Formats: sequence, structure tokens, C-alpha cells
Amino acid sequence: MVKGEVMKKLILLILVVLGVFSFVFGQTENDEGTLVIELVDSNTEFVNWGDQFGNANLAYLPNVMEVELTNTHDYEIRLDMLMFSLWYYDEFEIDYLHVYMNGQPWISFNDDPEGYNYMYLDYLLQPGESVIVSTDIGVWGNGRGSILIDGINYSRPGDDNFNVYFDPEYTDSHVSFMVVNPGEGMYQFSRTVELDTLYIFPTQHYRIDYHVWGKDYNSFDDRIVGMTVESNGYHIGGQSYLFSWTEETLQDLGTLTYLYEYPFVEYVWNSDTDIGISSSHLFHASLNNDEEEYSDGYWYASVNIHTYHPGYGYWTEYHFDDKTVIYNQGTKGDITGDDQTDWTDYAVLIQELGFWNLEDTQFNPYGETNIARSNLIFSWTTLFHAWLLNIWLENPDNYMVANLCIGQEFDYNGCQGIEDRSVEYVIDDNSIELSTDGNIVGVLGTLPDGERWSTVVQLSDDGLLFWSDDNQSIEPVVLENQITRDGVITLNLPVGLVIERVEAKQLNQYLPGDLNDDGGLDVVDIVQLVDDIFNDNYSAVGDLNNDGFLNVTDVVLLVDSILNIGLERSIPIEVSISVDSNYMSLTSDGSIAGIQLTTSGDFQIDQTSIPAGWQLFQQNGQVMMISMDGSGLSGDNLFTYSGELVVDEILVADWQGNSIPVTMTTPQEYSLSPAYPNPFNPVTTLSYSVPEDSNLRITVYDMLGREVTELVSGFQTAGNYNISWNASNKASGVYLVKMTTSTYKSTQKVLLVK
Repeated sequence: MVKGEVMKKLILLILVVLGVFSFVFGQTENDEGTLVIELVDSNTEFVNWGDQFGNANLAYLPNVMEVELTNTHDYEIRLDMLMFSLWYYDEFEIDYLHVYMNGQPWISFNDDPEGYNYMYLDYLLQPGESVIVSTDIGVWGNGRGSILIDGINYSRPGDDNFNVYFDPEYTDSHVSFMVVNPGEGMYQFSRTVELDTLYIFPTQHYRIDYHVWGKDYNSFDDRIVGMTVESNGYHIGGQSYLFSWTEETLQDLGTLTYLYEYPFVEYVWNSDTDIGISSSHLFHASLNNDEEEYSDGYWYASVNIHTYHPGYGYWTEYHFDDKTVIYNQGTKGDITGDDQTDWTDYAVLIQELGFWNLEDTQFNPYGETNIARSNLIFSWTTLFHAWLLNIWLENPDNYMVANLCIGQEFDYNGCQGIEDRSVEYVIDDNSIELSTDGNIVGVLGTLPDGERWSTVVQLSDDGLLFWSDDNQSIEPVVLENQITRDGVITLNLPVGLVIERVEAKQLNQYLPGDLNDDGGLDVVDIVQLVDDIFNDNYSAVGDLNNDGFLNVTDVVLLVDSILNIGLERSIPIEVSISVDSNYMSLTSDGSIAGIQLTTSGDFQIDQTSIPAGWQLFQQNGQVMMISMDGSGLSGDNLFTYSGELVVDEILVADWQGNSIPVTMTTPQEYSLSPAYPNPFNPVTTLSYSVPEDSNLRITVYDMLGREVTELVSGFQTAGNYNISWNASNKASGVYLVKMTTSTYKSTQKVLLVK
């Protein structure tokens, strides 16, 4: 090949010199003619079936190029030499090249004609005459190739000073052709995840994109005229769907018919003409592990590709992908699989990053290195994760990592410190412009050499922090002048990077429990947290147990964090609470740290009986009793009250922030408690207890024994009740209130004073 290049350059130099000389001295004074070349015909697509054993056949490619040469000089010329370039790519080899002049065999090259071929024609062409030069090619296998007439040397017989090198236009003398073996498959079913087994952590979403592409060396352009696409999941969570731009493209180019749309898409597409497409995005799948009832399952995707070509007619290819899906528990950051997150995991993480191992889901659930367990923020491994893990190992209470759930087991509650956010981006040459409402963005792609590449940028109080595989630095680099108009972030990308994923998150990096954001934990934070609970104001910083709710369990954890005295406390298993006619009491088999009541009714707490180190908060129908000094509560009266108290919900917490099941005890006997207030004007409230399901009446009589009003009448279940009597339309005086059941009677006097 090198020798041929040298020879070509030498001949070109000689011919150019001769050509210049000829134009200066050889052309007649009035001759303005030249040699005209025109591409008049070509065959560019051929089918070459392999034999029954899959071996390549020798294919005959007729009339690949047909050009017309015309002499516009006013004298005869001799075509001395043609220079052909013949190249092939991919899977086939060229066996021979035959050249014809006006359909007559003229010259052949049968010994590896790839590269530059110099053909000595010795063909006379009269003034105004044309000749057709055509070529046949023989190839083994399938692939792509090209043939080009690089130059023509011609002369004038009898005139030794006339010699011209003619350099034709590229478009007039170039043909690209291809040879296809349909039996070897013309299209590839591409997916972003090639693994056969997927391990998905709780709350993790695993994304897969499916495409169909024509093989560069073995497919014709625009020959897919139909597709049948199916996706399905068994015993797994998730969905698959077409992106809007995919849907619009397929609708523009043909007819799209959905068979199923949710949760897993299935559709048929057919072209409206005999011209089809060469490639297409098929669908996007998002497999997730968001609910505990999911079991290990199976994922399946397929596409039947229907093609048409005049050279071989109709042909269907069948492609499929199936994966076993295993829902896997595990500890965040535990790369080695020993259920602990420690410096050994950090060392393995750094080593894996050194080998550009950014994604790894092919593993057993426990006992093997699993790089995916380090995916603390994004769905792939990054230097940013290594930075966070390093900080956490040095100090788990550091505000930047304290609420990112590192070292905790993957669970179905997710992590309140991490929120998914939307991101928009535009790629321009070797840069990307990002816009998001989050504070951190990650970019993942593939370099031309196949290596993975990632970068992360975070908006923080310190500026725009940046991690990139270009510098392999664990510590972030501060970027300057990278935020442009309207908060758009501009990042430079490596040349040739193919972007696969862009993800945005909101990291809530704060000290858990520091509701006033002063960098510490104290009683002010407790008061603020209680106020947020009473007013239903959720904040992730107050959600210390990361369950998505604010309640007494979070207050208990905050108090414990402030005290930090490590008290040994018995953990209760059973708690019972009794609400009698004018007091509430509690019995427990362990130490209670806090109680939260959701109530209704018009009542007031008259006197508390909780320990001295406890504090009672009351607002908006909520009552909360909290140990502020670490002292426990196992049983006693909690408080006395007057008025109508209805307990709608009770939440009792132990010192580990757990919610303890509560049993509401029922009264032991019927009772009608004294009315409050008494005397009254004009409303008084009566409390009464019902130990068993009963029919009862509560009526009011005047002193003459006449019934004034009926307060209660009918069936009631066992429990404690309150009832109010509004006597605004009654005269002042003494009245009798009487409660009766089949086995109980009680009467009391009340005085209405106006």
C-alpha cells in the first residue's frame, strides 16, 4: 500500500508537468476543447447470501460504475491511462476488477485490486466521440466499498509535445457501494444495559433505552418498513414508554398503533410507502424497586424488524433481550458486601474508579464487591461519591453527609436528604449547557475509545464545585465564570464524548435537627420542631428518622441528640392509655420518651401529673408531652381535664424514636360525671362512661318532672363520651340530668343562672 502511494505521487508529478507543458506548447491556437467525464449509471446495493454453512460466497457486482468520456477537442486523442481507486471496508475482500470500453472487455485486475490501479488503455477517441467506461467487481462476503476515477492521462497522436493529465470532479467519478448478506442479520438490537441479571436496591430506578440500528457493513439505508415492538415485566415494578419525539417521528414516517401503553408498552409501526427507515429509538424502560411487595422477577423486550428491498424482497429479523431482576437489600457504601461501610470500601472504590469502572450491577447480593452500592446520589459511580464517603468516614455527623443515609440499609423510604430534580440541557460541539432547579448535576458518557467518562458539578455556598475524571481529584475544584445567562451552567466536554445520562438532584446538606440553622442543636430547635408539627409544616431537616413525616418520634430523637448521655432504657412493648371522665392515665412495660395526642372537642387541661423533667405543649388540637431531661415515664396519671375531650389519635415513642402500639382501655363501669361548669350559663358539659355496648338515654327534666330535652338516645359502643347542653332558651333554675340503661340509673342537679 505504501509503495503504491509513492508510485501514485511520482506519476502525478510527471503527468502534471507534462500536462502543463502540453497546454502551453501542445494545444492548437484556436482549440478550446477538453475531455468531459460524466457519471451516467451505477449500481450501489447488492445481495450476497452465504452458503448453507454460513461461509461467504464470491459475489459478482455488475456495472458498479458507468462513466461517459467525451472528446470535445477538434482533433483525435488517445486515452493512455486511467487511475482507479478501489477500497473496501468491514467484512468483505475484493477478488477482481474488470473494466469495459463500450461493453467490450478491455482490462482486468485479478490480483488484490484494492488501492490504486493504473490501467493502460491505448484507446483512440475521435473529435466529438464518446466512450462508455464501466466496471464489474467481484467480492467475498459483505460490507461497504467505493470506487473512484482519480485521473486520466491522454495525448494527441503524432504530437510528442501534447500530453494532458485530466483530474475529474469527485462527484462525476465516485461511487460508494455495499454488499449485504441478509442471513447474517442486517440490524442490531441495541440497549444501554447489556447485563443478563440486574440487582436493584430499594428505591432505586434502573433505566434502559432500546434502539435498532442498521449495521454499518451489512444493511441498506431506509429499508425498515415495519416493526413489532414488545416489552413486559413479570413480578417487577416500573414502566416502559416512547419518548414524545420518538412517537412524533414514527407517526410522521408511517402508522403507529399501540397494542398496550401502560405499564409496559407494545406497538406496531408500518411505513406508509416502500421507503422506510434505517434506525429508530424503540422505547425507554424504567425498572424500579419502590414497593416491598415486589419479588424477584423477569424483564423481556423484543423487536421484529420487517424490511423490503428489490434485491431480495421481504425479510424479517427477530431480536430480543431478557433479564433476570433481583431486588437486593444492602448497606449504602458497603462495596465489599460485609454489611459494614468502612475504609476498606473507600479503598476499593478508589481502585475501581482508577479502572474507570463506573457501573457494575453484575454481582451476588452479599459477599462480593458491588460498586453500585457506592451510588449514593447518581445512578453511576463518581468521584463525588468518593468525596462524600471520605467525609462520612471521617465524621458521620458532618452536616454535608449526616442526612444522606450513608451506612444505612437501602430501604423503601428513600433518603429525605436527596431529591430528584428536572434538568434541561443543550449540547454544542464540545460543551453542554445545563439548567436545573436542583443544586447538583451529573453527566455520564462514553469516549471514542470506549472508556466511560463522568463529571459532576454542585452549586454550593463555596461556589460552583466540580469533579471530573479528567483530573481524578477527590477534592472538588472551584470553577469560575461557568454560570452564564439566567443561571445556565456551561461545562466543557471531551472531544467525541457520547452523552448517555444527565441527572439532577437536590442535596439537602444540613445538620439534622438544626431547624434554626445556627450550626448546633438546642432547646430552640425542639420548640421549633414542635411548632412545625402542630402547624403541619414539613421540613426534611426536622425529619430525623427519615420517614417522610414530622411527629413526636422526631422530637424524641432530637432531644436524645442534644442530651447525648447514652442512658440505658428499657424498650416498651405494650402501652395502654385510659381516658376517663376527667383524667387521662398511661400504663407501660418500659420507658416512654414522648406522647402525642390528636384531639377534638372543647376541653381544657386543669393539672398535669407528668414528671418534673417533662414538658407539655398544646396547640391546634394537638397535645405533646416530651421528656426534656432524659427521664422516662412508665405509668401514672398524665393530666386532669374538664370539658369534652375526644382522642382521635395517639402516638407514643420510645427512646430509640420508635412508635409503640397503644391500646385504649375501656371503662370498667357506667358513670355520669358532674357537669362542668355548674352553675352554668348557658352551656354545660357532661362526661359519661359506657363499659359495654348499650342502649342508653340522657334526658333533662325540670323540678316538676317534665322532660325538657333529650341529649342522648340510642345505641352506643363502650367508651368515654362527652355531651354538651345549651340551655340558652331555658329559664333560670334547677334542672335534673338523668342517665338510664337497662342496668344503670344516675341523676344529678344542675343550676342555670342567667
